[in-house]
Amino acid sequence: MFIKHDYSYIGDAENKLIEKGLAELDVFSITFDRYYTKEEQAGNKVLAESISKEDWSIHCENIRLELANKIKPIIDMLNLKYDIHQYEENKSTMDHFKSNWDLYFGCGCNTNNTRDYSYVKLNFNDKRTVQENIILLNKVNDLIKSIDVNGIGCRVQYTTRKHQLQIDQLAITICEKLLNTFINYNGMIGKIKIINEQEGQKYYGFFKKGSRNRYYSVNNDSLILQFG
Repeated sequence: MFIKHDYSYIGDAENKLIEKGLAELDVFSITFDRYYTKEEQAGNKVLAESISKEDWSIHCENIRLELANKIKPIIDMLNLKYDIHQYEENKSTMDHFKSNWDLYFGCGCNTNNTRDYSYVKLNFNDKRTVQENIILLNKVNDLIKSIDVNGIGCRVQYTTRKHQLQIDQLAITICEKLLNTFINYNGMIGKIKIINEQEGQKYYGFFKKGSRNRYYSVNNDSLILQFG
């Protein structure tokens, strides 16, 4: 099975937060879908151009059913080893959702409102630690690598887990340091000022030069990336 590790959710800003120790690389989901080599893509294009639209639709439907019949046994196998929320009726309750499940099941839907297993997405539990999710990913990966099936692709989607408390605390430190000083913030000249204070908690806004009442909310991430 073809496995792709996808980091497209992680941009320059997220990478910089990771470099600063303010975020970690996390795993978001595993998706099972069709996969064609370049040669197979070229063959499909030739076929699509050589038959009628009706015959092409029939061909696509047959492929979808074939994919579903290949992917469902993979999910069944994973379900035997891991706790997949929403896959079985007894794993679709609110009580189960609140429990420490491993993966969250989602799939396509047929026109008659039944499950379409030709596309399946398994999300990781963001209530768990990054380390727990990575360990689970490695175990699932080892299982998937052992499966010899053609036409199926597995995409591992990564994301970032921010250390929000650290980010917020650092942003406050920066705001206090820059308070009432002219700075260039996101291409605008102005000052950071305190806009409110409640129960010892200060709230900050960025006022463009010459502005007395109108202000922009301070984005902690961009503040840290510029001045941290």
